[in-house]
Amino acid sequence: MVNGRKKILIIGNGDAVSRAVESALQEFADVKTVTAGFNVAECLGEEYFDVIILDLDFKNGDCLKILSEIKSRCRTQVLGMFDACPPERLKKAIDIGLADYFIKSAAAVGGIADFVKKFLEEK
Repeated sequence: MVNGRKKILIIGNGDAVSRAVESALQEFADVKTVTAGFNVAECLGEEYFDVIILDLDFKNGDCLKILSEIKSRCRTQVLGMFDACPPERLKKAIDIGLADYFIKSAAAVGGIADFVKKFLEEK
């Protein structure tokens, strides 16, 4: 937490909805966004985050590899966001340690921000 604000890491694909979610979260938290191809170890070694939001829509299930690496390196809880995640991928993510998830939708950005804020308050 910096200056009383929570820190959130978003690992996304840079789509318009992800950017809208980032913008909404910035109202109450410091947000850092990275896209596929980033170095998990380096990123988590540099900073502490109160929660990590992982986009589960990465092709080829790369999100599961990223989630596994996060869970092996830190105890930070991970939320999943998606709009077209296959059910078997979601189940595997939960088995790996996904704390919770939400559907990313341009129409629901305000609700997503409220969901994340409540999650952080209960943490």
